[in-house]
Amino acid sequence: MQEDESRWLCPWCREFATLPGNPSGICESKRCQCGGLGIAAPSRDSDEIIDDAIGIFGIAEGCLTPYNSDRVAGLQRIGVEVLEGQRVPADADNRLEWRVLWFRK
Repeated sequence: MQEDESRWLCPWCREFATLPGNPSGICESKRCQCGGLGIAAPSRDSDEIIDDAIGIFGIAEGCLTPYNSDRVAGLQRIGVEVLEGQRVPADADNRLEWRVLWFRK
């Protein structure tokens, strides 16, 4: 993913996320100074975004199902806010559109 800060606009504070994200995750990520964590992957790989978030924040008991909506609800149940971010369009470096989900606890 191209290092274009405008692509990582935090939905909570509307500032650019410039801090390193989760180095152990499988997806691209960046942190915002307000505490938001943006995690991005191709749109078809939303499950990988949610897997990374669960690895960071945990999940409510009983919510680890194969359904993304249940797993997001499990994150929310333990106090993690989840917002959809601006999508990153495909370009010469990335042939697929990227989805960015934002998480904050």
